[in-house]
Amino acid sequence: FSGLVKSIEQGGKKLISSQIMPQIWRAPTDNDMYIKNEWQQAGYEKAHVIPGSCEITERGGAFVKIATTMKIGAPAKKPVLTADVCYTINADTSVEFEFVVKVRENLPPLPRFGVQFEMPTGMEKLSYYGKGPYESYVDKCHASYEDVFETSVTEHFEHYVRPQENMAHSGTKWMQVV
Repeated sequence: FSGLVKSIEQGGKKLISSQIMPQIWRAPTDNDMYIKNEWQQAGYEKAHVIPGSCEITERGGAFVKIATTMKIGAPAKKPVLTADVCYTINADTSVEFEFVVKVRENLPPLPRFGVQFEMPTGMEKLSYYGKGPYESYVDKCHASYEDVFETSVTEHFEHYVRPQENMAHSGTKWMQVV
């Protein structure tokens, strides 16, 4: 009904403990001091998903594809964006997301675009294919290279003196947590 993935289970074990929610907001960092007021005026911090259609479009022996439409916006404001989303749910419990997004014109750049969800306690092993092994923001990739990296969720967290974005890896193609 909502067009959001609300649960994924394998053999009775929950693999996520919250729904997978598209997200455009992140807390402003020191570098955002000049744009954060524009973000707030656009309503980014209050934006939520407004569901549209949702239907199964294809079934195979080892997968199912679900297409959904949604808007993201703040109450009493025009939506910030519209999105066509295709989820491919595979028999091995992997989920592929494909977003085709149109952002409304004349808005400040989005703070981020991604998905947010929680995983059950104990899922610690992290693997990803992208730039690493250190953080590699789009403007900070000089110490990184593309490869498959393995670490733990706990070790992957960087304890900064001031809260800010943490351990982003630009160009990541896939990730796995078990």
